[in-house]
Amino acid sequence: MVLLGGAYFTRIAPEGSGVWGIFGYLLGGVVGYIGAEMIIRKTWLIWSSGLLPRFAVYGIVAGLILYIPVADWNGYANNVPSKENVQMVRLGGDHYIYVNDTSVKLDDSPFYSDTPGYVDAVLALHQKIVHSDLPLLERVRNQNSGRNRSNDEYVLIDYQLNNGKKMTRRYQIPEEEFRQELAEVKQWEDYKSTTYDTYALDEDVRSIGIRSSLNSERKVFISDPKLIREFKELLKSEILHQTYEDQLSSWESFASIEVYQDYLDEASSKEKLDRPSHSVSYQFKASYGRLMEWLKQNNLYDQLTVSAVDMASAQFVKQEIDNPGKYRMVYPEPNFVDVNIDGNRQVATKNKKIISDLLLRQRTGIYTDQDTVYQIKLNSVRGPNIYMMLKEEDLTEEMKAILVNQ
Repeated sequence: MVLLGGAYFTRIAPEGSGVWGIFGYLLGGVVGYIGAEMIIRKTWLIWSSGLLPRFAVYGIVAGLILYIPVADWNGYANNVPSKENVQMVRLGGDHYIYVNDTSVKLDDSPFYSDTPGYVDAVLALHQKIVHSDLPLLERVRNQNSGRNRSNDEYVLIDYQLNNGKKMTRRYQIPEEEFRQELAEVKQWEDYKSTTYDTYALDEDVRSIGIRSSLNSERKVFISDPKLIREFKELLKSEILHQTYEDQLSSWESFASIEVYQDYLDEASSKEKLDRPSHSVSYQFKASYGRLMEWLKQNNLYDQLTVSAVDMASAQFVKQEIDNPGKYRMVYPEPNFVDVNIDGNRQVATKNKKIISDLLLRQRTGIYTDQDTVYQIKLNSVRGPNIYMMLKEEDLTEEMKAILVNQ
């Protein structure tokens, strides 16, 4: 009950508040202790002069059990293993796939790396984290500093040590303060292959589906073995050659990719189990130039793209976000344009140059408390309309010119 109460109230606590978690531990302890006394004594009449002293002893012991293993003074928080003690390292935790609606954990070994340079980079990142005043950084972030929390990095490190033990640490860190160390880690193929699941591209594939990010009705399927092989090799190469900036990009992808495979059971010499199947998803980023050229060479590009000719007009509505300290995700919102929630003036244009530029750029979403964005609707000649969003600094000069009087 102590653990349950603490976990629940920590989960629902307002950001930056540690009091709720402490209250949860205390409440769980009181409820659990009273319940245990009633069960043991088989009566609800449990009050006696010894109840409070016994509860105090229990509370102290329980607190020590919870605190001592992770206390700063015993070196838990600052423990970074030496390179000599590290056999392998992994970032990102366990990997799972869904096979016929059942979650299956993948074998850990392909996701660990013993590459010396990569291990050094992870250890350097870990060292900087433990020597940084993360609680102070957290307080700064909560003091209406305007930090974009979408730039925070979630870091989960697993070490396989030479003594056979596993050491795991988890952190949430501000990307800006750790950019140099993160860039060093993320340049390694060991990181990219694990984070972006390139293992699936080394296995047999039945078919590949590609769906436009702008219009879900525009899609292609590849089933020819030769084309599948070429596409897999190019996609893997594009993923492994991403720059750090490519990985940070907040722009919407050109398309989404689904790679469909038969699930193989390793325990049965990789025999297919009643032919269950699963798929692995990838982003087709606009920076994947060689893959884009391959689509054109195989007459698939035009089936996925939306051109300005397909659009009749574009509508812009300004959205002001001004809630200091109250961060939230802001996404393209159809109702903001169609229903005009804030009653803002709409600006429409049929300028094909502006529409062409819009089709090449759209934000995936931003986490903010203060910002100016434009909710945009592209009205299609036929087919579904397209909704997107841009920050004010994303606008081209032509867009600013038509919006200047808004």
